[in-house]
Amino acid sequence: MATDGRLNDLFDELRAGGEVDSRGSFTLDRAQARAKMQKFQLADARRYVLELVQAAVLRGATRIAFDIDADDMRMRFDGRPFTPAELDDLWGSIFADGDGADLRGVRQLALGLNAALGLKPRRIVVRSGSQQVVLAPGRDDAWTAIDAPVAETTIHVAQRLHLGLVVAFFRDLRGSLGEEVHLRERCRYARVAITLDGVAIAGGPKIERALVVDDLAEPGVEGAIGLVEHEPAAEVRLVKDGVWIDTHPLEGCGPGLVAIVEAEALRKDVSMAKIVADHGFEQVAGLIRAARWGLYARLVEAAEQGRLKTEQALPRARREVLQFLKLRDLRKRAEVAPLARAITWMDARTCPGGQAMQVSLAALVEAVVTDPDSGVRELPYAIRSYPELKAEGPPIPRIGRDQAGDLARLLSCNMVAVDDGLEAAQKREKARLEWQKRPVLPRLADFGRYLLRTPLAGPGIDGELGIASEAVDGGRQDGRIWLIAQGCLLRQVDVDLGVPGLELAVAAEFTPSALFDDAARDARLVEVVLRTLAALPGPLVDLAERTAGSRIEAGVRGVVKGWLLLAVDADARAGLWARLRVPEALWPAPDEVGRWLPTSEQLRSGAGPWARLRQVPLFEDFDGARRSLDELARRLAQVGRLEEVDRSEESEPGLGREIVRLGRGDRKILAGLLGGEAVLQSWAPTLAQQRRGRRFRAQPQRSIVEAAEARVAELRAAGLDPGLWSRVWASDGVEAVMILRPPAGTRGPVKEGAPASIELRFEGRPLATRTLDLGFAPITAVASAKTLKPNASWDDVADDEAMAAVTAGLQRAVWSLVAGVVRRWMTGSGVDDATWTWLRSQLLLRLTQCTREEVIREAQVLLQVPLFATLGRRVLSLEEVDAVVAAEGHIAWVPMTTPGATLPDPPIVREEAPAIAALRHWVGESRLIDGRERLRARRLERRLADLPTVTSLTLDPAAVWTTTSLAGDNAKVEGEVGLQRGRSDAALRIDICMDGRKIGDFVHEDAGAPLLAIACDPELPLTIDGEVDARSKRYGQLLRRCRRAAHGLVAQLCERHASLPDEEREAARVLLLEYAARRIDRAKRDGSEPGRGVEAVRTLPLLVDVWGRRCSLVDVEGRKGGAIEVVTQSVAAPPDTMAAGRMILVVDPPARRCLEAIGEVTAIDHRWAEVVAGMRARIASPPCEVPDLRRVAWVDRKATIAGGLQAHLWIPRTPTKDDTVALAHEGREIGRMMALAALPCAGIVSGEGLTSASILDARQRSSLVKQVCRLYETLAKQVNSGGRMNASERDAAAEWLAYVDGELAACEDPVLGELGKALTQLQAALAELVPPALRQARASAAQTEARKRAEAQKAAEAQLAGETAEPAATAVRAAAAPVEVVATPAAEPLPAPTPEQQLLALVRAELEWARARHGSTLERLRLDRLAIGTGREPGIARFDQGIVLQARHSLIARALTRLAIGEAPDPVDMVFVMANVYTVMNEVAEEIGADDEQAFVARLSEGLAAGLARV
Repeated sequence: MATDGRLNDLFDELRAGGEVDSRGSFTLDRAQARAKMQKFQLADARRYVLELVQAAVLRGATRIAFDIDADDMRMRFDGRPFTPAELDDLWGSIFADGDGADLRGVRQLALGLNAALGLKPRRIVVRSGSQQVVLAPGRDDAWTAIDAPVAETTIHVAQRLHLGLVVAFFRDLRGSLGEEVHLRERCRYARVAITLDGVAIAGGPKIERALVVDDLAEPGVEGAIGLVEHEPAAEVRLVKDGVWIDTHPLEGCGPGLVAIVEAEALRKDVSMAKIVADHGFEQVAGLIRAARWGLYARLVEAAEQGRLKTEQALPRARREVLQFLKLRDLRKRAEVAPLARAITWMDARTCPGGQAMQVSLAALVEAVVTDPDSGVRELPYAIRSYPELKAEGPPIPRIGRDQAGDLARLLSCNMVAVDDGLEAAQKREKARLEWQKRPVLPRLADFGRYLLRTPLAGPGIDGELGIASEAVDGGRQDGRIWLIAQGCLLRQVDVDLGVPGLELAVAAEFTPSALFDDAARDARLVEVVLRTLAALPGPLVDLAERTAGSRIEAGVRGVVKGWLLLAVDADARAGLWARLRVPEALWPAPDEVGRWLPTSEQLRSGAGPWARLRQVPLFEDFDGARRSLDELARRLAQVGRLEEVDRSEESEPGLGREIVRLGRGDRKILAGLLGGEAVLQSWAPTLAQQRRGRRFRAQPQRSIVEAAEARVAELRAAGLDPGLWSRVWASDGVEAVMILRPPAGTRGPVKEGAPASIELRFEGRPLATRTLDLGFAPITAVASAKTLKPNASWDDVADDEAMAAVTAGLQRAVWSLVAGVVRRWMTGSGVDDATWTWLRSQLLLRLTQCTREEVIREAQVLLQVPLFATLGRRVLSLEEVDAVVAAEGHIAWVPMTTPGATLPDPPIVREEAPAIAALRHWVGESRLIDGRERLRARRLERRLADLPTVTSLTLDPAAVWTTTSLAGDNAKVEGEVGLQRGRSDAALRIDICMDGRKIGDFVHEDAGAPLLAIACDPELPLTIDGEVDARSKRYGQLLRRCRRAAHGLVAQLCERHASLPDEEREAARVLLLEYAARRIDRAKRDGSEPGRGVEAVRTLPLLVDVWGRRCSLVDVEGRKGGAIEVVTQSVAAPPDTMAAGRMILVVDPPARRCLEAIGEVTAIDHRWAEVVAGMRARIASPPCEVPDLRRVAWVDRKATIAGGLQAHLWIPRTPTKDDTVALAHEGREIGRMMALAALPCAGIVSGEGLTSASILDARQRSSLVKQVCRLYETLAKQVNSGGRMNASERDAAAEWLAYVDGELAACEDPVLGELGKALTQLQAALAELVPPALRQARASAAQTEARKRAEAQKAAEAQLAGETAEPAATAVRAAAAPVEVVATPAAEPLPAPTPEQQLLALVRAELEWARARHGSTLERLRLDRLAIGTGREPGIARFDQGIVLQARHSLIARALTRLAIGEAPDPVDMVFVMANVYTVMNEVAEEIGADDEQAFVARLSEGLAAGLARV
């Protein structure tokens, strides 16, 4: 059902005044309905004529006539007259049910007449059918019957006489009355005949200046659509009941499209001047979009027929299609087909001299292909033209990148640019044409010098091959191939063909490369090369025979060998194919090669044409003799192998007879022809051996005697005795001269032996130098033996057994040499102490390596040498060591660090590690024992003899409270541990006994309780001095056993506590309290449990209060929170009536320490009288209760503050600066305090820590002030958000917060430095509420007031002193100058800011709020830049590459004047300035919306109102 949009809202309002009359209908009092209708008026009341036109059209009018002058509007139309019932219910028709044309006509009549009444006419007369209605403002409607009914409707609107009619008269003369303008403008598209003052003004839906036009005719829709010149934005002009109501842009359509549409589905909004963009409108727009394609088809048809210029029509059609046409429309709409045929592109392949082929859009639809792998639709296209290519195959349109995207959208495919492929194809075509310009014959050049030339022929092959003469003259060795196809040269290829100098010109059916500059490396090329090789054997043999004995004979042999290598070696052929770049898959198999080249068997057989080849002397022996294949074959048959050396080896006279010299290729040829590489045996090792033998025997011969003489000379030159340090040895066929050379300088101990350097000789000549381990170092020797033979390399001994015999002889020689040196030392001549120390370390090291038998056999003298020192002064020899072991079964040792001592036999060796290692190796591991235990026992025996004796391992009962045994499960430990009387410390005192002697007493702190112990443990480790090893594990276990016993001992004492005598009970109390204090402290530190001893102490009544009541630690811990109140001296007991709910303990130092371990302790001795008075006052004080906070408070807050106190705070709705917080105890007020003067609030603080004399300590007050800050922060946030507050409350709260902000800024209370985050967040919340300008104004006012007071005081003082006012003022200014500007030392004073700078600073401070919301935007648009301008532009501020404040404006000028005289700008002026600045920002930056501006102005206003109330 078509309705009139938001006009329904008016209908709903009218219906609200109705009453139920009967089911299905409503009635409404005429006067009431008319009054409500007056609320609804058109934006332009003179549009009422358009409403009347719509009413006439809805009543079926075919003619409408208007006669309008300055004071009358007369309208006449035919159609169905209005019935008396319709006119009677004229105003009620607005909400009548139904949607028929007649009813809608009545509604439009009512709306038009209602609008006309808004013009305050004299009267309105409506005559229709048999009824007349007279309407007049302020009077009731009059209905009368017409005596003679008329078949038409007339409406007369008569205006009142007023001055405006004169103006209207002249407008009427020009035809510019408002009603006339609306009728001409809005009724031009009506289909009914409409006249104005006798002139027709309606012509139906006609489109001016249209290129093509088409009619729109659909059910419920009619109109026209056209394309106009100059291409304005597409639009649809919407007509409703004959009146052009509105114009909407057409989304999804290109420019130049105009539609005029009248449709039933269109709905007007409440203004009657707009069409609602709803579903009905979208249906109309959809019909227009669909109809445009037929219109564009007519456009193209007109261009094809010559009625329009092509350049005027086709670009518009192409643009519209590419931008908006869809693929489904392209395929299914018949009217789109002409467009698809007419829109074309040029094919990118434009053949030279030919006509470019055009590709239509329809052809491109068919050219789209689907990729079989990805399933993606694709269309190839090119950006450039390619004139060398012919347009063959699927079309490839030339399309710009800008159109490619549109075409991809239209065809739903990926546009694939193929320019690279087309560029390559064009390049190939150019190369083909160039190739055809290179004709050549398949023959070798006539000017070339060739040793041989022979034709090459075969199916599809024609050519000539030859061997270049320069290849055998030492010139170029590479071959050359001219590849010819279709009579034209493809490429000249220079390549190593394996046969030196081989050149080939050949024409065949080669496959050209992509650019026709080479031939494909395919089977055809392989065949050509194989045919070439197959054609060479005969000509090569002829050439070899012809050139035998000539200067080029060697070169020709190389050519023949090259061919042979290719024939018999697969690797050589593989190298040829690789150099020709033939793909490995096309390399011919051996059977394929066998079709063209002879096999190894054929060559070996010597039959047929290959017999001549076997006679050619291709090879050479090491002695220079030439050999053919036949000769080498016979040698192989005789010897079974061919011995060969590399060709790089130079021949020597007398060497290498019948040894063939071969190169790498020669070996492969012979291996292939004679049966493989196994037939070849390298003669190189034999050659090298013979050469080394010759070089060895070329050395001079020298005897051992001559070598000994040379070594003796060396020793004498070094200042050493040759008779002592050298030996000439001859035994068992071994001759040697040996030298032991002691090191020069400081000689330390030897850690390990260095190998000896031995020069071995054969036949008197040096053969090799060996390094041998002979046990001593440094040893050098020259040795020879008849059994030594050289190896094949003449660089070492060949026989290992012979070398082992020589080594054994040398070892004996070394022992002999060392034994001689030892004898000389024992005689005391020739060997100094340093040398002996060095030699002794060598002897000790050698003793760890050799056997006892070897020493006795080779150097028996060593048995008497003193080698091992003892604890005394004695040094033992090996014989003496053996004697001790024989007598005792072992020998003892101690480290060298052991102090000396006098002991009876057997002796104890005291040595360093090397000597001990030698001793262990000599006597055996089991016979060398640790001597420290013997030494310790000896010393302990001496010490125990002097210690006191112990008769009992029990404690004196009089010295301890309780005891327990230390034995436990360990039967070896005996003794007791107990709680010692007379002490309360935490030390353990323990006596350690052993063998009935007290060997020590120890004191250990941190035992937890005063412990006393006596213990005997025979397994306690002792030091070498016989003292207890306090660091041992065993001793630590004993201490832990004693400490663990403390818990049980304390528990026992607790059990006995009640039965102890009074004097003992007090001592025990002190011990138990000290113990509990220490254990509780320790448990807190390390997180452990106090233990069962503390649990027992906690239950004892060890404490007493001021009323004489005994209590335990459990009682103290069970009281409510707060500090523990104590007095440290006896006080008069307060009355018992004060004892309820209060605990005040009388403590001595042990009790106080124990209580401090439990919690916080407060001593109240110094204010005891005050406490008692407070308790009395508390009993008499009134109760303290929280009022009804919903009624009296803006906000409240509950919190726990320091000391476990409970705080309930609130800000009253009528706050004052004197509001305080009540301190309460047990529901009674005991005092009042102000948390912070700058933040007044009400509340109650209560808790066990508060007493009648209590005040909050610094920590508690700081905690309380933090909660007050959070309370005020909550209030500030509520004021900012407006939540839970009406307007008056919000204004009052904002005013109070502005006051608080000022007080907080001026506050200097030290507690502010302890508030941290709580204060920071409060200040941030207040900053959102109180603008910076107000703060600065307030601060400036305060400074001004302070300055005035100071000046007044100075003036008064000066007057009293007899000074004039002017000198006083001058003195004041001079004195104040240093205070206003504080300069750093040695720096110039800063200039005072100008008024302009001060004003800009104030504005910049206010804009901090804007920067927080739009920081990056302000920087980008330069809105963060401020300046003062002197131009004459209107307004407070303007934008010119920044915000410029207009200095000539009165507000800016007044602010600058006040700043110049030292006063702050007026806050009201600053509010207007900032509002204008923010409006400028809103106009420049789209990101700053109206809501931002409203919030900003509201913030300034609230802050201003609150500040002015306080300043």
